[in-house]
Amino acid sequence: MSNSEWYILSRVYDQPVSIADISATVTISRQAIHKFIRQMEEKGLITIFDVQGSKKLKGVKMTPYGQQCYDAYEAIKTGLCDEIAAAVGQENLALIIRLFQQTWFDEKQ
Repeated sequence: MSNSEWYILSRVYDQPVSIADISATVTISRQAIHKFIRQMEEKGLITIFDVQGSKKLKGVKMTPYGQQCYDAYEAIKTGLCDEIAAAVGQENLALIIRLFQQTWFDEKQ
């Protein structure tokens, strides 16, 4: 999966989100977001649904398979952080954590 797909998947981790809401919070183009969402649906990571009360809005929610993939991704990330901490020590770990926590995409305010 691409970084953009992981980023979008993180947006729908806890709850369904409209595609418009995803578009409003990131600087990925609307066209690219739709492309990534279609690809993620084809992979079985998310499902697209009609937003209740709207004829135009579409929503996105994570599938159980998407949840499983995202949880595995987070576990790998945690394991890597633990290995890095063992290698560089606590002082440098704080700097590395700050770097990892930075936004990987410019978010719209």
